[in-house]
Amino acid sequence: DKYEPLAPAFLYRRDVTIDKEKLRWVARTSLFIVLAIGTFVVVLIYFNRKMKHEINERKRTEKALLDNRETLRNIVENTTNLFYTHTADHEILFISPQCRDFLQCEPEEAMIRWTEFATDNPINELGIAHTEKAIETGQPQPPYELELIGKLGRKIMVEVREKPIVENGKTVLIVGSLTDITHRKRAEAEIMASQSKYRALFDYNPIQTVVVDQDGRITNFNFTESGLDSTEP
Repeated sequence: DKYEPLAPAFLYRRDVTIDKEKLRWVARTSLFIVLAIGTFVVVLIYFNRKMKHEINERKRTEKALLDNRETLRNIVENTTNLFYTHTADHEILFISPQCRDFLQCEPEEAMIRWTEFATDNPINELGIAHTEKAIETGQPQPPYELELIGKLGRKIMVEVREKPIVENGKTVLIVGSLTDITHRKRAEAEIMASQSKYRALFDYNPIQTVVVDQDGRITNFNFTESGLDSTEP
C-alpha cells in the first residue's frame, strides 16, 4: 500500500488575500515620508550653508571693522594733531591723548567747555565767532587760530579745523582738529622783527643807499626821490 505523507503538525497554512488598495496607501505614505525627509534634509543643508556663509561674512566684516578701528586708533593716537568733538554748548565729549602735550592734562581732565582753555588774546574772539557760525549754519568755516592755555599755565597757538555734524537740520556736534603752530608763529614774529630792524637800519642809515635788481631797476632806496634827483648830474 502507498501511504500519503502527512504534513507536519506544526505548519499552518492559510490562504492570504492581498489588499492592493492598502498597499498603494502604504506606498504613497512611504513615498510622502521619504520626500518630506529629503526635502527637510535639502532645506537643512541649504540653510546650514547659508548660515555658514553669513557667519563667515560677519566675521570678515567684524575683522575689517576691527582693522579699520585699529588703523584709526593708531592715526589718532600717534599723529601730532589733537582731535576732539564738542557739543553745540562747547562741552568736550572726546579728546585724543595729544591733549597731554597741548593742554597739559589727561583726556579725562579735559572734559569741560573748551572755551575754558582759551586765553584773553583778542585773536580768540574771531575763532569763537567762527565756531558759533558753524553751529548756527551747519556749514564748515575757514581754519582759524586760537591761543590756548594749558592746565599748568603754558600758552600755545593752534590752528583749528572744524566740521559741524548736523541731524534733522540742527548742529549736534562739532568735530575738529588742532595743529600746534606755536613755533611757526614765533618764527614768523622773529622774521617780522628782523625785517623791521633791517628796515629801520636801512631807512635811517646816513649813507644814501640804492638797491637795484639784475636788470638795473631800482627796487629800494633810503632817501627821498627829490634827494635822488638832486644827486643826478
